[in-house]
Amino acid sequence: MVGGAGGPAWLAGLAAVIAGFALQAAALGLGRLVVIEPVLASGLLFALVLAARRDRRPLSRAEWAAALAVVGGLAVFLAVGQPTGGQRTASAAALGLAAAAAAGLTGLCAVLAGRFPGPRRALLFGVGGGVAAGATDALTKSVAVLAAGHLLAPFADARLYLLIAAGLLTFTIQQNGYRVAGLAAFIPAFAVIEPVSGSLAGLVIYHERLRAAGPGQVVVELAACAAAAWGIAHLAGLATRAGQMAGPRAWPRGDRSSPGVPAGR
Repeated sequence: MVGGAGGPAWLAGLAAVIAGFALQAAALGLGRLVVIEPVLASGLLFALVLAARRDRRPLSRAEWAAALAVVGGLAVFLAVGQPTGGQRTASAAALGLAAAAAAGLTGLCAVLAGRFPGPRRALLFGVGGGVAAGATDALTKSVAVLAAGHLLAPFADARLYLLIAAGLLTFTIQQNGYRVAGLAAFIPAFAVIEPVSGSLAGLVIYHERLRAAGPGQVVVELAACAAAAWGIAHLAGLATRAGQMAGPRAWPRGDRSSPGVPAGR
């Protein structure tokens, strides 16, 4: 992988990572976290389709089932929940408190990970990394809105530096997770926890709302979330195994769902 640095494929991958981050920041700035976060996680669908095309094989029944669970779960959740309200930005104090809480939980996961071997360590890194990534996304939303108003405005705002700190924390945890011999535990946990923590930030910090007309509707929303979470975790596990069987080159360096250098959000 190091030997390929600077080559056409590496440069194309780097350009894709930068473009992906820019588009993600724009989406977070324009939309609600409770909508954008789950949709971003569905990007695993495209990774799976591309992997199948690369291997010149059709999608398996397990892959179709996971894909349908993600698409169906998200469709039902958005249709029934009907997200509304919310603020475009959150205060530096609220985001700082959220970032501190995320850092504390991530640190606890890292400490506990040091006491366990293999898969359990990877799982804890996945949980901690997902929490940190969710906080990073919440910060990205406000910074993106500030930058849209004036490109240099974020440099005079504490939220940009909170974003940098949260991004570095996410990057560090990801790298530790990728080095652990338990990617099948790390990546699914990360892929599920990030949209969950990011959506919670939207509900709590940005005051976004979901429709809850009665207990029956709440049950449907929770069931849809559970189906989507199962599908995301299953897709992440399938993508991990496919990448391991295909060898190191199967992973585009910089993809946040693969064991390379993450893009950082």
